[in-house]
Amino acid sequence: MYMTKAPDDSVTRYDPTLTFGGYTLFAPHGGTYAWLIDMEGRICHLWKLKSTPGSGMTLLPNGNLLVLSKTGKEPTTFLGTGGGELHEIDWGGNVVWQHKDEYMHHDFKRLASGNTLLNRHVLIPEETASTVRGGIPGTEHESAM
Repeated sequence: MYMTKAPDDSVTRYDPTLTFGGYTLFAPHGGTYAWLIDMEGRICHLWKLKSTPGSGMTLLPNGNLLVLSKTGKEPTTFLGTGGGELHEIDWGGNVVWQHKDEYMHHDFKRLASGNTLLNRHVLIPEETASTVRGGIPGTEHESAM
């Protein structure tokens, strides 16, 4: 299947008296799958992703997965860019919504209104950058702040 370890090795210790119960959502670094497992390590759901996940994902109240994915084209990777495409994927693996922006940083949130809030890198105008004090001399980016 999609496992790198035998199922018996997946959960090393589970003590229900020491947990709050629930599920764990994760995507191994460099892979193209997102896993939802229960407290005993059983796979509850598996999503095949279009590309490598970036810096975050969340399970929405409707059961869909909202995941930031890397495109390999992000021009700000050296600044910690989390990905260039944000996808909402339904339980069947279909992309039902997406937003593309190569300058997305690392965080996003689906609001109760249905809108999606995200942060992104932007260049600061030189007149503003020249007024910023502090930082570590010699660590400035060569082209802009």
